[in-house]
Amino acid sequence: MSDVKLDRFCSYILPRTHHYIKKLILDTTSMERILLVGDYPNLTSLELFNFEQKIGFHYFTDDRPFRHIFKHQITDLILHNNDEYDDKTLMDIYTKNVYAHIMIFFQNLKDDLINLKCFSLTNYNYIYDYDDLVVPLLRRMTHLEKLTLYLRISKTGLFIGDASPFIDGIHLHNEILVHIPQLHTFKYYISTETCTDYSNLRISNRDIQQTFTNIIKYGQTACIMDYYGASGTICHVYSLPFTFTHLYKITTHFPFIVFDTVTHLSVYDIVPFKHEFFMRINQAFPLLKCFTVKNARMQYWNSNDNLSDPIIEFTHLISLEIIHAGMYYLEQFLVKTNTLLPRLTRLKVNYNDLKTVTINFTREETRHNCSKVKQLIVEDSIIFSKYVYQYFPSL
Repeated sequence: MSDVKLDRFCSYILPRTHHYIKKLILDTTSMERILLVGDYPNLTSLELFNFEQKIGFHYFTDDRPFRHIFKHQITDLILHNNDEYDDKTLMDIYTKNVYAHIMIFFQNLKDDLINLKCFSLTNYNYIYDYDDLVVPLLRRMTHLEKLTLYLRISKTGLFIGDASPFIDGIHLHNEILVHIPQLHTFKYYISTETCTDYSNLRISNRDIQQTFTNIIKYGQTACIMDYYGASGTICHVYSLPFTFTHLYKITTHFPFIVFDTVTHLSVYDIVPFKHEFFMRINQAFPLLKCFTVKNARMQYWNSNDNLSDPIIEFTHLISLEIIHAGMYYLEQFLVKTNTLLPRLTRLKVNYNDLKTVTINFTREETRHNCSKVKQLIVEDSIIFSKYVYQYFPSL
């Protein structure tokens, strides 16, 4: 449609007819202008040509003036995609960033979800609107046969009576799985983190485990309950065997099993981590590549403390982050008589702690684990001295 025809269409025709329109077929270049003409109370079907990722990020958000049409009225959506993908990996990322966002934002879509047989949702960041977004989405997939979920859920507020603050087997069965009668394969990792101390409820691993009785047909499950005192509680539930690559906020209470698919791990606790803890980590996560250590409790160290302990070698570790933790943990990882990191290429640390542990970049015992680091990340913008570059020759 030429600009002249579009002007006439928007100025004379649409203002008189938008109340009656049930379906629009639009090019994305003219979509906003046309949708702003009226409120389209009967519009339920939308077909867009030349759709691109940037269109979704720009228009399918809560701050657009016609968001109510997208979120609540559209039941049929057809996208003629104009983006290009280089390989399967990029396509997988695109699916997570674009299509998953669309299915959540358009709350009343139908047809394709009814016919969907397999669905996987992975989100490594916190989800704050799980009950309003994820649960309604899954309930619409009534013919689903295979479901994979990786979710980190953050909840606030107090829970009264029998209501559980955590996602457990009873919740999964009653709120989701009973709505998907043809489901035969269910793989999941779900953590629920609260900012309220629920230690007074005395919920144990066994209590959580018993809630999975009704969904035992999908296989074995396991759980980890952790209490952080006044700072909150976290409950991990997951199917076995564990098949995911990421785990976050694991504490000293993690179980004695091997997580042989995990490559990205973060550990957190309010009690100090000892050398034995990192030995267990090395044994339980044999393919670990990226490791983040956070600890709210200061640990005092002495260079002679671990002389009798065996050296830990993280064979595959390429990235190490020690920001919200004390110098002890830098001592633990950088001193070669404690730990060997033959493939470490990325190090994120507190600069002053690094200076102290390396004795202002002169200490021989820490030089070995720093020799292959290509990316040194510190909390502030710092111009490194020549001594830093001499100590990290691969920078």
